Amino acid sequence: MIEKLWVKQFRNFDEFFLDFNHRKCIFIFGENNQGKTNFLEAIYFLANASSPIDSKIQHLIPFNKQESHLALEYHSENTPSKIFFTLFSNGDKRGSINGKKVVSPSSLRRKVNIEYISSDIIRIFQDGPEKRRFFLNKIASVYFHDYYPLYRKLEHILKQKNFELKTKKNKESIALWNEQLVLISKKIIEKRFQILMELKNQMEHWCRDMFEFFQTLSLSYHFSGLDMRDGFNEDIYVNQFTQKLKASFELELKCGHALSGPHRDDFIVEMNNQNLSLFYSRGINRTMACLLHGATLFLLKKQYGSFPVLLLDDAFSEVDSLYKKKLFHLFGCYTQFFYTSVLEQEKHLLQDPLVIRIQKGVPIFEKN
Repeated sequence: MIEKLWVKQFRNFDEFFLDFNHRKCIFIFGENNQGKTNFLEAIYFLANASSPIDSKIQHLIPFNKQESHLALEYHSENTPSKIFFTLFSNGDKRGSINGKKVVSPSSLRRKVNIEYISSDIIRIFQDGPEKRRFFLNKIASVYFHDYYPLYRKLEHILKQKNFELKTKKNKESIALWNEQLVLISKKIIEKRFQILMELKNQMEHWCRDMFEFFQTLSLSYHFSGLDMRDGFNEDIYVNQFTQKLKASFELELKCGHALSGPHRDDFIVEMNNQNLSLFYSRGINRTMACLLHGATLFLLKKQYGSFPVLLLDDAFSEVDSLYKKKLFHLFGCYTQFFYTSVLEQEKHLLQDPLVIRIQKGVPIFEKN
């Protein structure tokens, strides 16, 4: 739980100090372009040593300023952590946790676990497969300690294979890269399947409470160019993928790059045997996107030992009041969360919130 926050010369903020008084629900409202997202961005930076919005540190520092300063006090399992960061206009940053230098973002996450969910959360269902692959890779990299090295190896194999396809076009050499591609792909997809199964089980439980019309839920993995409708079987996958690579050799030569593998796979969400993005409203899609991201809390808890604090940047827009109230209650059962909105009346959907109005870069406590 975040207890206190200090911000100085960050984005459109001059300086403020806030004590959240042990509250689990913090509601932040105000008109557009007042600083609500900047407020969440400052908190996220303190836990991740980066912004969820902008990769350039110098963009976070106000014009004509040389430094920004951020600090928070965080308690997990009754263990306090104090984090400080100084950001410099040349793009450098310097951080400490309990007086010791921050050496990597992962060292921060072992102490302070904070997740940011933005208003474009719905795009995970509406954008192309790359959005969903990114989501799967991110969660799998946290959950499995060996997933990121495996995926980097996959990228190396694909790079070498594509080089052969574009230049040398040596059939024997490409065949060797294909053998390695099949073996590494099997390991990656096995872990992706486990992630989807755990997410599905948690979401299914929540969907029964969320929707009166709910009957069934599936998170189905889609293989690029393969027909595997009955789940993942290692032997069947290796055989089908090997045959697919042999059959598509000439086509890959013409295209100059690999046409199938985990780098082109996807997953689809269906509710009541209907494709979520095709048959349900934007409000239902957004609600399900929130539940999908919420389900990752349990995977992160297994890795870090506690539920992440959630930063919800107008994530429930387009969701009707009934579902919003249920989502607020759901997340409030597990963790502390900060929610931003332009609608002050939404505070009435929350149970005992700490209410903060942000006006022209100044946060002000309001009566609930």
